[in-house]
Amino acid sequence: SGGDSLSQLDVAIRKLAMEHVQSSAELTDATRIALQSIASEMEAIVSASEKGHELDLQRLEEGLGQILACKPRNSTTDAVANTTTARMAAHETCRVREQALNATRRAKCDSYARTLANATPPSWENVVPAPET
Repeated sequence: SGGDSLSQLDVAIRKLAMEHVQSSAELTDATRIALQSIASEMEAIVSASEKGHELDLQRLEEGLGQILACKPRNSTTDAVANTTTARMAAHETCRVREQALNATRRAKCDSYARTLANATPPSWENVVPAPET
């Protein structure tokens, strides 16, 4: 990988430097050109990294600006939410009342049916129709 290559390059350059220091030999032109090329490439890598870092910081600052400019709540949204909540509560109250009225209606119908069943004369059921349930 890239990290291994750089590590190997670092070891090779350090070895070359130690050999050069320990000997009185001059660097060959090929070695000098290779070292200059490596230095140039490393400067390009550092420069690109710095530019990338600056761009990342700029994007972070833009994002922070957008977050800070955002209003925490919208009063229109709050009003709609409150209205919806109130309507839901009213609907629930209505449903509970409807269930109570339905239970009362069933109780009255059951009572009416019992009255008809026990009526005298038995033909009473034919005279007064039972309410629909």
